[in-house]
Parts: sequence; structure tokens; C-alpha cells
Amino acid sequence: MYYTMSADYFQSALSLKATSTTAQPKLNKDDVKLMALPLPSINEQELIVHFLDNQSSEIDGAIYKAEKQIELLQEYRTALISEAVTGKIDVREAV
Repeated sequence: MYYTMSADYFQSALSLKATSTTAQPKLNKDDVKLMALPLPSINEQELIVHFLDNQSSEIDGAIYKAEKQIELLQEYRTALISEAVTGKIDVREAV
């Protein structure tokens, strides 16, 4: 249910059903009750959740690695600028 209700298509469908009488759209339980939800068997649901959890884990790991690489590159950039400014490296011929 979590993955289904978090999906973009479900969120879009809810947005279309929400009525806006003020600045805050209104959505009630009857709107949600009328939504068509896929309902696979419990076994298939468990397989889907396991697959999605694994994929989410891999994506989270890739994001973590990319963030670490960005941090290291920022540190390297800072060190390189510092060395160029203090004259520890000569960058005149590199330009």
C-alpha cells in the first residue's frame, strides 16, 4: 500500500479528486475509497516489496557514494585553490 500510494500516478489522481474551496485543497476518505488500487496476492506483494526495498537500497547507496565523491572533490578544489593562491603550485602555464 505504501509504494502504491506513494506512486506519482496515485498522487496525481488524488490531486485531481481534491476540491479546492480555499487556498488548501480538501480531500476526504470517500475520495480515497473510490480510488482503484491494484491488489495482487500476498505472496506477490511480498515479492514486490522485497524488490522495491532492494532497488531503493541500491539507489540510496549510489546517492551516498556520489555525495561522498562531491565532498571529496570540493575538498580537493579548496586545497588546490589554496595552494595556487599561496604560490605552492604554479598555474601560470596551465592557462
